[in-house]
Amino acid sequence: MKIFGKIILVLFLFFLSLNVNGQSSYFVDSTFVTMCENESFTNDRFDRVTVDSMIVVRDSATNHAISGIDKLLICTIMPDGTDIDSVFYLIVTFNPVYNFTIYDTICEGEVYSSYGFNERVTGFYTQNLQTIMGCDSIVNLNLIVGEKYNDTIFADICKGEIYNQFGFNEIGQGFYTHSFLSQYGCDSVVNLSLLVYEPYYDTIYDTICKGDIYEYGFNADSTGTYIQNLNTQFGCDSILVLHLQVNPTFTDTIKGNIYKGNVYNKFGFNESETGVYEQKLQTYLGCDSIIYLDLQVDNVLFPNAVTPNGDGVNDIFDIHNLIKQNAFPENELIIYNRQGRVVYKVKNIKTKSDLWDPKATSSSDGTYFYRFFGKRHDKVLEFNGSIEVMR
Repeated sequence: MKIFGKIILVLFLFFLSLNVNGQSSYFVDSTFVTMCENESFTNDRFDRVTVDSMIVVRDSATNHAISGIDKLLICTIMPDGTDIDSVFYLIVTFNPVYNFTIYDTICEGEVYSSYGFNERVTGFYTQNLQTIMGCDSIVNLNLIVGEKYNDTIFADICKGEIYNQFGFNEIGQGFYTHSFLSQYGCDSVVNLSLLVYEPYYDTIYDTICKGDIYEYGFNADSTGTYIQNLNTQFGCDSILVLHLQVNPTFTDTIKGNIYKGNVYNKFGFNESETGVYEQKLQTYLGCDSIIYLDLQVDNVLFPNAVTPNGDGVNDIFDIHNLIKQNAFPENELIIYNRQGRVVYKVKNIKTKSDLWDPKATSSSDGTYFYRFFGKRHDKVLEFNGSIEVMR
């Protein structure tokens, strides 16, 4: 492009010479100057000529002014009335002036030292220089200082998993280091402190009582094996196996009897009246056991008169409750007349036919005496009394 500008200038001067040769009163003068693009030229003819005030040839690639031309025309009238035209040409060769910005990066701890800079911090800097031609040159530096990283990541995984973030690919517990370049090409180190948690497996052996429910997520109510899939506090699989035994509860009824005036005090009872009572206990396995007591309070009563007239009412010496309650399994009854002779004697009365029937012994009306002996588990009874036989 510089060669091209010089060719234009030569052609321009050639045409100029043709015109001058055509006029005898034409004076031409040329001044050749070399200066910087941002300077101005002044002499006794030209007053402050700059690149903006002349015809300029520029480099198409850089747009820098290569050369330029300016013309000054002076017409002089001589005393004889003739005029002389004087043309002064200023032909300039330009040296470029630079003003450019460098975009660059360095890493933390480094120094940018090109183009006269000596910088180590992110920022925008300006350097005023001169070219080899002595022209001003401004160099700007837009500098980014990239950090060097040295970070530690604390992470955890479950056994069997892989930690694959930030370039790591680890399955075991430990401390790992990974080197890489940051976005600005700076060395960076990432450390990984990795914990590996074990999955949790446990087996529970437990019991409940029939009718209860084993909760804790199982909700089981029968004997068997149950499995529950959970997560530990670290999010790892947890398998809980329950072997459950359901123990029975018991309900039983005891038939008891005592003689009037005694107290039934077995199995936690303390009863003295006929009735059904309930006692809540626990088995040796800790389950409820309900015992019912069906208690009979025995009490025999002796009649004071017998009317053996065959009407079916009070015909015999009926000892009340003796047979019905089996009040005295071991017993003996002896009947005496007024003379002390034994009229009737029987042991272990079981049925009414065993009782004294005055008619059967041909006993006449009158007063008789009896002796009763009874023995049972909680009572021995010896009773003497009298009875009237009346028809």
